[in-house]
Amino acid sequence: ISPMLKRLFPELPNTIVLDSIPFEIRYIRRKHMKTMVLRVENAGEIQLSAAHFSARKIKAFIHQHQSWILEKNQMISQRYACNQQFYYLGKAYPIEHHEGRFDWSEEGVRLNPHNAMKQSMHFYKKQALFHIPDRVKYWEEKTGLTVTQLRFRKAKRRWGSCNSLGVITINPYVMRLSMELIDYVIVHELCHLVHMNHSKDFYTLLERYLPDHRQCELGIAKITEDG
Repeated sequence: ISPMLKRLFPELPNTIVLDSIPFEIRYIRRKHMKTMVLRVENAGEIQLSAAHFSARKIKAFIHQHQSWILEKNQMISQRYACNQQFYYLGKAYPIEHHEGRFDWSEEGVRLNPHNAMKQSMHFYKKQALFHIPDRVKYWEEKTGLTVTQLRFRKAKRRWGSCNSLGVITINPYVMRLSMELIDYVIVHELCHLVHMNHSKDFYTLLERYLPDHRQCELGIAKITEDG
């Protein structure tokens, strides 16, 4: 809970347990909202938006929607089932569930199934912050193109974006890709600093730096389609 909300509503619960599963509660205050809105976008986390919060009403509201919350939470958790693979830098790692913190090694990945999306996002963002700036700097020197700012933000279907101010945003999940495909995403966005479209001129510029870009695009498309 933010300090401001804690001052306004000191009785608000931070967590709640539903069917033996602990959930963290996040609050977003919308001054003009007439009803309370509930979302489950990350496993083990409930997001509530409202103009006013009451601990009694919140608990009643959550328990009223308990079945839906548990079903949604299970769907999100199953994105990393034990029989699935965890991808990092183009390599697939076996997944093992446990109740502790996220752990990655050459032998595999251990994660909490109730907090899998948050744990994996934290891992990918940490790795992106470590690897991506150096790759951007490398390609800036190679192409002569310079970004004004490099950002990282999760997106559902986009690996990266570039705006007219020269700001490039990279999806941390790009760390699932091989380094070759990560370089493709970076160079693709750098080329948008010159051409803010996918015109013939854009692809001519892209091909100057990545002659095999079409093969990279096929690889990117397959991974995007597979989710």
